[in-house]
Amino acid sequence: MIVLGSRWATRPLVSTPSMATSITWFDRCSVIFDLFYIVKGASLPTLKSLFHTPSLLWKPSALRMLFFENVWSLMGDGVDEASRGSKLTLLPRARGVVLDLGAGICSNQYNSRY
Repeated sequence: MIVLGSRWATRPLVSTPSMATSITWFDRCSVIFDLFYIVKGASLPTLKSLFHTPSLLWKPSALRMLFFENVWSLMGDGVDEASRGSKLTLLPRARGVVLDLGAGICSNQYNSRY
């Protein structure tokens, strides 16, 4: 189940056959609302940083990292809470070398709690 961390964090973005009749228009468009929430919430802090450090315009990778840092500071707790159940069942069973693939640098700060 894939979820985003906004106020719709508990709504799944993928449907199953049993959910097919209960999906509303709002459920189908929640991804668009989440993307709007992300851009709205992370753009202002990014623009403030860009105003204070204009040289970021010539460093697109640093600007991208800054934007996603702002995204995850805004949404990280919601995403973590929404996926808490699956993490509590999956992570204790992990053995050997575990590769944690996540968004951005140090994204495993949320998984280290478990």
